[in-house]
Amino acid sequence: NHDGSNTTASLTNDISVIGWRDGNSTPSPNRLYVINFDNSKFIEAGHTTHSLSNQAAIYKQGVALKAMIEAVLTIENADKVILVGHSMGGLETREYLQRGYNGTANGRGTNWVDQTSEFGHRVARVVSLGTPHLGSNHSGGILTAILNGADEKSEAIRDLRYTQSGSVTPYLFGGNEASFFWNPAPYNKDVNCNGSALDNITSLSSGTTYNASMPLPLNIRYTWITSNFIGLNQDGLVELSRQSLHSGVSITPQSADTLLLRINHIDEPNNIQAIIRGIDEPADTNYAYKLRAEQLTKGYITYGMNLNKNDADAFLFKALSSGIMVLTITDSNSGTDSVLVYNGESLLSQNVIQSGTNTININDIVEGKTYYIVITGTATNSSWENPYSLICKVENPDGVVD
Repeated sequence: NHDGSNTTASLTNDISVIGWRDGNSTPSPNRLYVINFDNSKFIEAGHTTHSLSNQAAIYKQGVALKAMIEAVLTIENADKVILVGHSMGGLETREYLQRGYNGTANGRGTNWVDQTSEFGHRVARVVSLGTPHLGSNHSGGILTAILNGADEKSEAIRDLRYTQSGSVTPYLFGGNEASFFWNPAPYNKDVNCNGSALDNITSLSSGTTYNASMPLPLNIRYTWITSNFIGLNQDGLVELSRQSLHSGVSITPQSADTLLLRINHIDEPNNIQAIIRGIDEPADTNYAYKLRAEQLTKGYITYGMNLNKNDADAFLFKALSSGIMVLTITDSNSGTDSVLVYNGESLLSQNVIQSGTNTININDIVEGKTYYIVITGTATNSSWENPYSLICKVENPDGVVD
């Protein structure tokens, strides 16, 4: 909310990218990055007028997330990012992915960083924790306590609401901005931040799932982490049934899964085990994570949906030269069992992974071909704390590495 006005909204005037807080353009050692709307941090950076920037319209947040993704891709020289969003952060992610996207192969989201590809969102995986995918109508003291001083008249709180008698809720479920009525009334009703409060809004959600006319991309894996705190069928802020997208008893989209916690809303982002389970490497090679030659990659053997202990992690490697693939896998109580290497549908190699360092050679690797490396394992209560490491490279017969 860069211009400091709460009564007007503008995607042009309200969004200002300050940049990395420490001014450092080198990669994060742990490859973790945080998008921060905290007003106090803006003041420290010399920007003192950002009234309610931490409670701005989700339309604005989607544009800001685009800038963040661009910055991370640049600093990491990466192809994709993994997005983990707590509470409204999950809606921010959906805003980025869904807005303007029609679900076709030629469709592109308005905010996608790359408009040339159906993978132009540049997102590998999405995890939400306690997100009000279908809204939250909590108000009063509990809202203020949980959201640390939330202003119930702010744009963000306006956008979180779900339909009640006598009012539409345009952001989540569609309708005309002028038809939104709530007590207390919001500072403004300009949901799409274009200077008018008379527009019909295309919603993120429809019924209990996403809006089919502006869907989530299906080339991403999703995990909805939900929580039922002390048996209340909510986490203290969001009703359990509204923390995920579903059609009947089936989670949507089809590539999604869920995890169920039993903690309150504010503690959800501190549950590292759940987050690691959520971002777990996909078993399906259609969603395989890309490996780079000689780059150390760490992975986790974790429980899956319904506490399934059998885990498989799929990676993709494109050979830049012909020769011998050398895999180096290190296991230290990581729960790994075996590694399989495929050339398309054909199994080229299968090896048991021993404790310690394992070196595996696969001959006759062909330049330009794509190979899939699948690591299987058996999850335990502690395997998520002990990642395995993987390095892949191709050596030419004369010893040159690519």
